[in-house]
Amino acid sequence: MINWRVGNNKGKIAFLIILSITLLACNPFSQNATNTTLVEVEYDRQNNETTFLHDGQPLNLSIQKASVVRYLVEEELAGQSLPIDAIGVTGEIVGNLSLDAKGNLDSNQSLIKVDLRTLKSDEAKRDNYLKTRTLIGSPQFPHAVFSPKSMEGLSWPIQNGEEFSVRLEGEMTIRGVTKIVSWDLLGHMSDGLINVQAKTEINFSDFAIPKPRLLFILSMDDVIRVEADLIIRPEIMN
Repeated sequence: MINWRVGNNKGKIAFLIILSITLLACNPFSQNATNTTLVEVEYDRQNNETTFLHDGQPLNLSIQKASVVRYLVEEELAGQSLPIDAIGVTGEIVGNLSLDAKGNLDSNQSLIKVDLRTLKSDEAKRDNYLKTRTLIGSPQFPHAVFSPKSMEGLSWPIQNGEEFSVRLEGEMTIRGVTKIVSWDLLGHMSDGLINVQAKTEINFSDFAIPKPRLLFILSMDDVIRVEADLIIRPEIMN
C-alpha cells in the first residue's frame, strides 16, 4: 500500500516514475508499437460502447460463429388447413468479404461456404430425404459455396452506428451446379461488429434439385427462400 502522507515524498516520486514507465510502454504511438492493426476500436466511456475507427483502409469482413443460414419453402401438409413454411437451419457458415481502399469488392479474396450436412428442420424424414434423394448435404455435395463477384450500395468508409443496404451478386454452387445469385443485405454497425440480414430466392430447377415427395407433403412451392443472419467482424488490413 502506498503512503499518501505529504512527508513521504520518496514514495510519491517512486510511484510517479513507475506510472510514467507503464504509460509509455502502453502508448500505441511509441516507437516500439506494432505497425499491424487488425481491428481499431475506441471505448466510449460516456455511451458505454465500442466504436470502430475506419478511415478508408482496406477491410476484411469475416463471418463469425454466431451466424446462421436457413431455407424456407412453402408447403401444404396432410392434415393442415393452411400452407406452412418448411424451415431448415444451420450455424455452420464460414467465409469473408475483402474490400479494397475504395470500398470495392476483391472477388479473388472473397468466399462464403455453408456446411449443408448440418441442416436441420423440424422433420427428420425431410432432412433424410435431402441427403439421400437430393444429395444436398451428402458426402458428394456437402457444401453450398458462394463466390461474390460484385457489390453495390455500400457507403465508404464504414462508420459505427451506420445502417446500410447492399446488393451482393456472385456465383452460387449447389449440387455441382453454379448459377448467378443476387443477395439483398441490410446491415448495422455497432460495438465493432456488423449485424447483417441477407435474403435471396432460388428455384428448385435452378440447381436441378428434385422436390421432396413424401406422403405427408401434398404440395410444395417452386421457390426456395434463403435467409442469413450474419455477425461480421471488420478487420483493417494494412
